Amino acid sequence: MPSKSSIKGDTNSFRLSWATILDEYKQALETAGKSPKTIEGYLQNTRRYFIFLETEVLIKPIHKLGKKELREYIEHLQSRTKWPDNPYIKEENRGALSPFTRLAYVRDIKTLWSWMYREGYVEENTLAHFQLPSVPENLPKIITPAQFATLLSHIDTSTPEVSKYRCILLILYDNGMRISELVMIRIYDIDFESKTIRVMGKGQRERLVPITVYTRKQILRYIDQVRTKICPKDSPYLFANRDGEHFSKNSVQQYMRRLLERSGFEVKFSPHVLRHSFATQYLANGGNVFYLKAILGHKSLTTTLRYIRTLPKDVQDQHMKYSPVAKLFRNRS
Repeated sequence: MPSKSSIKGDTNSFRLSWATILDEYKQALETAGKSPKTIEGYLQNTRRYFIFLETEVLIKPIHKLGKKELREYIEHLQSRTKWPDNPYIKEENRGALSPFTRLAYVRDIKTLWSWMYREGYVEENTLAHFQLPSVPENLPKIITPAQFATLLSHIDTSTPEVSKYRCILLILYDNGMRISELVMIRIYDIDFESKTIRVMGKGQRERLVPITVYTRKQILRYIDQVRTKICPKDSPYLFANRDGEHFSKNSVQQYMRRLLERSGFEVKFSPHVLRHSFATQYLANGGNVFYLKAILGHKSLTTTLRYIRTLPKDVQDQHMKYSPVAKLFRNRS
């Protein structure tokens, strides 16, 4: 493997240079304890950038790449559609990349440049002051409890396969766990006595997620009456496929799309919408924001606090109740 200095000055074989740097970057991420999924995301996003530069004949030695090339890439991302090479996604469902996806791509490229500068691959971080693309501050999309109940009513539980999906949706709406966390649940991760599920969240951070008595009952019913009919009994996963491997996120997402079509609702319905909906209703029902942070597995309280913005009426009611002016003049209005 070439030394860092030889990589930095390698102008004759640039393909080897960036490929080798990404190999070392992967090793650095692994030793830092990043999850395989996180590492693959970083590498995929940065690899796309270098491939774009080669395709558009914008490639240069790494130490000469800077803001101009990245701006060209952002323009390319603005014209790109989602899943361009996936034959299973209909053309009308593809659409443009979201501003948040474009932001993630550019942020990962800047992160790579910062790492290269710290490691000595480049003498100057040419992207240090590059401004990230702006994104709209959209409120999280949610569904109401009444809408969720209606969606459940459209589930025909006469077949084991569909009964499994009903259990999945209940768990997602009960505690807002991520779909990536749900599909990896093993039976021994569930403590039925304490009504908690042990999950592995982002950044390999393990946490306990609570479940209600009703959801616990539905999980037990699924295990006793449904699970052995659709997957091997000795599989460790709660939701396994016929080969005993954990269920796929895509299968859940596809089922939710079909369920939405049957219901006739014109709302967005996905695992992440259920996560947002749980968090919003948790706060609306009087839940503590610090407990919500722990349940959702947020690293920062700022992320959790955004759900307060989805409750304008509740915020107004709280203000009327607790404002010092309201208290001072309560009996004088």
